[in-house]
Amino acid sequence: MSDRIRPDSVRDAFHALWYDSQCWKETAWFGVPIQKNPFDLLQYQEVIAEQRPEFVIECGALHGGATLYFAHLLDLVGRGRVISIDVRDGWHEAVRRHPRVERLVGDSTSAEVLEIVDRLVPSSSRAFVLLDSDHTEAHVLRELRAYQRFVQVGDYLVVEDTNINGHPVLGDFGPGPYEAVDAFLRETADFVVDDGRERKLHFTFAPHGWLRRVARTPASRPVADLAARSRSMADEIERLNAEIRRLHEAMQAMQSTRGWRALEWIRRLRAAIGGLGGRGGG
Repeated sequence: MSDRIRPDSVRDAFHALWYDSQCWKETAWFGVPIQKNPFDLLQYQEVIAEQRPEFVIECGALHGGATLYFAHLLDLVGRGRVISIDVRDGWHEAVRRHPRVERLVGDSTSAEVLEIVDRLVPSSSRAFVLLDSDHTEAHVLRELRAYQRFVQVGDYLVVEDTNINGHPVLGDFGPGPYEAVDAFLRETADFVVDDGRERKLHFTFAPHGWLRRVARTPASRPVADLAARSRSMADEIERLNAEIRRLHEAMQAMQSTRGWRALEWIRRLRAAIGGLGGRGGG
């Protein structure tokens, strides 16, 4: 290769050509559309083989090709479960049948979904987390804040599609995953970008998105987690308030003339039944 040709320019040119031709939309895993960069899939199997996580948490699944891919990798290492989250129930039948897969339908940042993931994943578990759902900056930042808690020191949280908005494809997309990562890293020092996962001519759909946890400080409790729990508490408070209102209305109804008459009638009926029982003896 000529010294005048920069390896990164070759990588970016190939990246744009491969992306724009939509080859990634034509890939499949065991017949299930996967829509991933094969280079990234190779990296993912290296992480699974090295770290053998107890859980793979996948936000964004579509047909579930990647879900099945991770389930098969966990089969090979002999441990682990895949928690796959999507707003639509579109998983392929092969994914539904796999015993290692737990499917959750809903917004990955909703209080309901996070509460379920909290129950499924014990706090000390090792998890490999991938974010590949709504690609807007605001949503990805909420996911980063919420799902960081499932990642142990030394483990990975991968933000996919950081290549859009000109990094180097889809330059007119607007702020997305790449910008969300930048904002997240300004909030915490617990994660760093692992440039080692972007090896020379290796092109990834997650440039600047391979985040590795290097510390776990008390101040790193995710803001989104607190907000989700606050919403959950607010819902419970509203439910209790509604119950109190219903009981209050019932008490007011009992205090009405008709209510008191009904109570008196019940009292007399009970007394009459008791009298009949007394006369029926010996």
